[in-house]
Amino acid sequence: KLIYENGKYYLHLAIEVKIENEKVKERTNVVSVDLGILRPITAFDGKQVITYHGGELSSKLRYKNKRLADIQCAMSKCKKDSKRYRKLKQAKKRFLSKINNQIRDILHKITSHFINWCIQQNACTIVIGDITNIRQDNNKGKLVNQRLHQWMFRKVITMIKNKAELFDIKVKLISEAYTSKICPICGTLNNIKDRNYKCACGFEYHRDGVGAINIYKKYLGDSQVVAELAPAVGVRFHSHLRGHGVKYVPWELAISQ
Repeated sequence: KLIYENGKYYLHLAIEVKIENEKVKERTNVVSVDLGILRPITAFDGKQVITYHGGELSSKLRYKNKRLADIQCAMSKCKKDSKRYRKLKQAKKRFLSKINNQIRDILHKITSHFINWCIQQNACTIVIGDITNIRQDNNKGKLVNQRLHQWMFRKVITMIKNKAELFDIKVKLISEAYTSKICPICGTLNNIKDRNYKCACGFEYHRDGVGAINIYKKYLGDSQVVAELAPAVGVRFHSHLRGHGVKYVPWELAISQ
């Protein structure tokens, strides 16, 4: 399919890919996923929590908002259909194409790294907390509302599904209600205001990690016992790196005290 976009032609080709994987039938593990704004993906495989830092993604979104506001402000001062107005309109179109490609690239690299991790954990099923209605009747101030409406969780889910399908990994959605508030050890419902989850029973962990753990328990049954948790592993995206663009780094808030 030949597509013309922003003065350039792009040829889109659909290619059938055959994945050879002899160990696919041996996979029996479940990986749960808690989706977030600051951490796009936080996952749990029954023993280990892995969380993806969204700093690079957030930076791109902030720059997108600022640049668009500047261009829109300049356009508002021009006479419509004037030469300068048309130039600004074209500049806006080119900028959106470039920044959206960069954002899409980050999401692809994060989800690709995540699927590779799932394969290493012998996962046959990925269970994602369903947050479809999170934007409805949710007024938490201008900044938070903006982040919520720009949150690309549907795109993340779609990318996970498409990549998981290549390796015969099933993807299921379940309700994530209260999963970030319930203590996975004693079951107490706590209202958490910061990134570190603390319960009166002594349990302490990263809040998104708690969400992923409870989604895991919810899918397998509340009676599922959580083993002694290792410190969460953080993955930070670096746009200047080649390959899949991510590397492991220490994650201070994710370390259980």
